[in-house]
Amino acid sequence: MNDDGIKVDDRSDAVDEEVIAEVCGDGNSSRDERVDVIEEQGSELDFESDPYLALKQEAFESNLSDIESMNLFQVVPDNGFGKPLLVVVGVRVNTYYASMHRVLLLFIRLMDEISRGEFCVLYFNSNVGWSNQPGFYFLSSNYYVLPRRYKVNLSTISVVHPGVWVRGMFGLLRPILSTKFWNKLHYADRIEELWLDDVCAEDAFDIPSEATQFELSIQREHQVQAALLKSSGVIELTAAEAITAKRTEPSSGSSA
Repeated sequence: MNDDGIKVDDRSDAVDEEVIAEVCGDGNSSRDERVDVIEEQGSELDFESDPYLALKQEAFESNLSDIESMNLFQVVPDNGFGKPLLVVVGVRVNTYYASMHRVLLLFIRLMDEISRGEFCVLYFNSNVGWSNQPGFYFLSSNYYVLPRRYKVNLSTISVVHPGVWVRGMFGLLRPILSTKFWNKLHYADRIEELWLDDVCAEDAFDIPSEATQFELSIQREHQVQAALLKSSGVIELTAAEAITAKRTEPSSGSSA
């Protein structure tokens, strides 16, 4: 029970203002009246707004083969720790040409049932450019459409090869994201951090080729840069190299 005498679901701390806003949205009713609406609907986790129900119906009735052919989403039944995992490969969608509404429909078709229990999301940001990035309005507006269970049952959301856009977008979304979200967010600069940090098992699924190729290109770039810096003397010599260099220097008192 909270201070208002509301019984709280074990998987959420309370029926908070975020839940009420999602359900009633207009802000004209008193808090008690709006809580009553939620209680009449049963569990607030399973409440589905009219906009979501309309999207869900469209999602299951539509032919989304054009979006499916992008292989943007992959559902992994078990991440190695007993939880389903939604893998998203960002570079595979061109937001300039693809219908983001239809992308959302496929997302809902895949996630409607999975979201009823704990699940994880893994987003590969590898080599993502401006043409692959969904806009702020698309993300923020649809965040409110999704039922609360999507947010509560999300166990972790991991971003591989995060860049400026990802970090900046999460910063812009901060006002609408709950404080609990930040404990679920995980950044992985290297692919191996996924299993080192127990996001998923190493053999849970096949890593997208775009991600492995991107990481290899970054590694090669770093190796080339390190070699150039060392050859130009920008990188400091090791102790042994410094001693050798000192021995070969001419003494200050020698004549030209």
